[in-house]
Amino acid sequence: MPTGCSAARSATRAIIEALALKARQLAWFVGIWAASVAALGAVGWLIRLWLL
Repeated sequence: MPTGCSAARSATRAIIEALALKARQLAWFVGIWAASVAALGAVGWLIRLWLL
């Protein structure tokens, strides 16, 4: 088991990895949300063109 400075480095690395995972999950969520909004906008635009 790491002690002293090595333990602090391991804990810091674990925190950084956890934050990186959360950031990747957030990026996926934002990307999927943006794609959904764009798709809905495109469908709305096509329906408007079709109805005119």
